Amino acid sequence: MTKRRAAVGIQWKTFWAVVAPFISAVWVAVWLVTGSPVWIAGLATALLAAAAAFGARLLVRISPMFARLSSASKARVVGWLVAAVTVYAGWSTLAVTVPDLWPVWALILPALGGSTWVLARTHEYLLRYAPPAAPSPAAAALTAGAHAPLALTAGDLSGPRDGEPHLAWLLRLAVHKAGLEWLRISNPQMVGPADRPFGARVEAWAPIELRRIVNGKVKTETAPQLDDHHARRIALALRDITRRDIAPDWVSISEDPGRVGVYTIQANTEDVMKRIRPYRERVDELVDPTGRPIWRRLAEPSYALWGMDGMPIGVDVARHAWILGASTGGKSAYIHREWADVTRCEDALIWVAGTRKLYDLVGQWLEPYLGTDVRPPLDWVRADAEGVLQMLIAVMEVARWRQDQPFSARHNFKKIMVYIDEGSFALNTKNKVKYDGAEVTAGDMYAACTQAVASAGIYLVVATQRGVHHAFGDNGGDASANIAREIMLMSGDEQEAGRVTGNYKLPPLRHRGECYARLGDGEPVRAKIEYVQTCDPSKPVLHDGPRVDEISWNRRHHQRDLDPGSAQAAGPVYAARHQLVTDDYLADLRNARARGKKTQTAAPERDGEQAMASAVASIFRKLGGKPAVIPAAPAPAAGEMPAAEPVEPTPLAGYRTRADRVEAAVRHIWRTTTAPAGPRDILAALQDAGDTTVTPQLVANALTQLGQQGRVVRPQTADKREATGQYLPPEAATTTTTTVTASNS
Repeated sequence: MTKRRAAVGIQWKTFWAVVAPFISAVWVAVWLVTGSPVWIAGLATALLAAAAAFGARLLVRISPMFARLSSASKARVVGWLVAAVTVYAGWSTLAVTVPDLWPVWALILPALGGSTWVLARTHEYLLRYAPPAAPSPAAAALTAGAHAPLALTAGDLSGPRDGEPHLAWLLRLAVHKAGLEWLRISNPQMVGPADRPFGARVEAWAPIELRRIVNGKVKTETAPQLDDHHARRIALALRDITRRDIAPDWVSISEDPGRVGVYTIQANTEDVMKRIRPYRERVDELVDPTGRPIWRRLAEPSYALWGMDGMPIGVDVARHAWILGASTGGKSAYIHREWADVTRCEDALIWVAGTRKLYDLVGQWLEPYLGTDVRPPLDWVRADAEGVLQMLIAVMEVARWRQDQPFSARHNFKKIMVYIDEGSFALNTKNKVKYDGAEVTAGDMYAACTQAVASAGIYLVVATQRGVHHAFGDNGGDASANIAREIMLMSGDEQEAGRVTGNYKLPPLRHRGECYARLGDGEPVRAKIEYVQTCDPSKPVLHDGPRVDEISWNRRHHQRDLDPGSAQAAGPVYAARHQLVTDDYLADLRNARARGKKTQTAAPERDGEQAMASAVASIFRKLGGKPAVIPAAPAPAAGEMPAAEPVEPTPLAGYRTRADRVEAAVRHIWRTTTAPAGPRDILAALQDAGDTTVTPQLVANALTQLGQQGRVVRPQTADKREATGQYLPPEAATTTTTTVTASNS
């Protein structure tokens, strides 16, 4: 019926203004036609009027249409409805009692209809424009004080309220202009330093449901959850109000994790992440007047990050962590800032390992102690592949010793923070040692340590350029399941932020030191690293705070040792570490990569061919064949240059890829045996020639690749079909029909 009335353009007040008189006229006509006694008609009219009045009162109480009215307004509506029912009942009774005056009653009835329309229009005004019901005393007490909701009124367009910051007032106007007038705004405040604020923040309280009047009926909707779409609408509204450019990420909405339906809406007026956040420390915070160090504990948060709201963010460093980002993105800067706090912890030590660029990271912390008898803040540093593996084994041994101790003896254990720089190199080395009855690599030990050592107070922090699993060794997937915090800085990999935060639609990071941080169980946050000024003279000076070398020297009073039981469990490698900074120590770190390289002398091509010939001969001895023998080249006489004969390269000389080595093996087997080469022959030749990592599958893949490129071919049999499992050089394919047929027979 409602749709039909809307289709013909009849509003609900007009409908009732017509229907009420019509029902009354029909009621009177029925009694007059039936000729019933007057007292029966009057009694029926009174009963009907009483029922209508009671129903009207009940309807006003339970209908959601009247829910937002106050008790006084509801009582007034009920009174008017009862009055209308009484008037129509009186008209019906008089018309039945004195039917001879029907012209008078006919004139009065339209007037009653007009009165009904006016009454309905009054109801509409109350429902649409009346102020909401006053809150109960308990609700008023809950909303009193600084968090009292500020409803937007027409007076707000003239200026902010008393005590309300101007920018917060503009933000409140933008929220209303964005179509979110159903939010209750409270607690407006400025963001940033008092002398240089850069934004405003308000709290928004969302209702359970929204009620709107559509065609005279109340429509109830569930209040939507605020998201990035609403933040964009607020940003557009704020742009129109302020007539200033607003970046898409300058307006943010976040729900309070402790209060459902309470959102924080923040609007910035500048790019906050572009600011340099300098690290500062005072001497009186490090040592007391007597010269004793002022310690901190590892459990205390490290305020190394600054959020979009201009407030510091505490980081719980006692967790396994990944620090991800492109080169020069800020990984080292974050580690320096974290070390500035960890080196002040009485209950923590720092171990550092890596294979690439490690001196760039640790040199500034060690050089101030050169030539002194004071130990540096970094307890143990290794800069070679073997050292990375030995340190991880020592970590596992310390953890196992601690976990084997009775609970009554588990006290005064020093926490160990193990930092591995450039982890994609350090954890993917092929160095192996025998441990627990098996040969393990650094990647194997890292994955095992992330699963086993946190309960022993040992935490591993790896800095690398990408957060993909294979960057952390062969078992990187197992390690990722135990990473409790991640710092993702600028990266050329667009998916990196999504892997860290779970949101692949985040805006890109634009500044060095800007990051997305996943800190434990909370939601990822966007933040800026507090910057520690480097002492590298080739780098720009960004602030006047202490440099890394100055911070390192300020820690000379903060001396601590590993507990004796853990030191013994770490083994002789830990006991033999450098404890004082000497020239040999620094040279050892700078030259570790050169020492770790295996020096290989390139063999002459003729020697390489003889080595391959020996490998092929060994294969055919096992198979019972007799390959052709290539005579060894005569040694040149003294002072005589060897003849520059064109010698075909072999897998031992000049070939870099496995496909090239496989091709060389096929050619060499053909030249020495005049027979096609099979996959087993090629595999054996490569293994005898020193390729210890080759497998049958890798040989098969290489042969497929070479066949697609036309670098090897399969010989044809007598019936013009390609032989299976046999390969020749392309130039030899035309001479092999008889050989292949004999071989097949």
